[in-house]
Amino acid sequence: MHVDERKSTNHLTHTGNGNIMKLSRYNWLVRHNEELIAYNGFTNAIARVRKDDEAEVYSLLEGSVSAINIETISDHLVKPLIDCGFIIPMDYDELSNLQILSYKYRYDPRISVVKRR
Repeated sequence: MHVDERKSTNHLTHTGNGNIMKLSRYNWLVRHNEELIAYNGFTNAIARVRKDDEAEVYSLLEGSVSAINIETISDHLVKPLIDCGFIIPMDYDELSNLQILSYKYRYDPRISVVKRR
């Protein structure tokens, strides 16, 4: 899995319940030019999945499991999947954190998303 580091904005660290984690609700998988591309809309991470990892990454990220034991994932995939926010601690509430970020940027006077006259 090759991650475009410039695109990842995840500041989440693995501090959850041991080896049990969950899938992010913002994962997307697309095929482009015969490559599998993984995208996480929460962290804005983009990863190009190596051919030999495609089956594992696809079954993991397209799965419907509510809990993932990270010991069942290939060692070389665990860190990028966590660092990019594709899998997250069980107790991490993405929706609440997204709302907090939204309010933060909406009311931060240093950030202007609308051109003022």
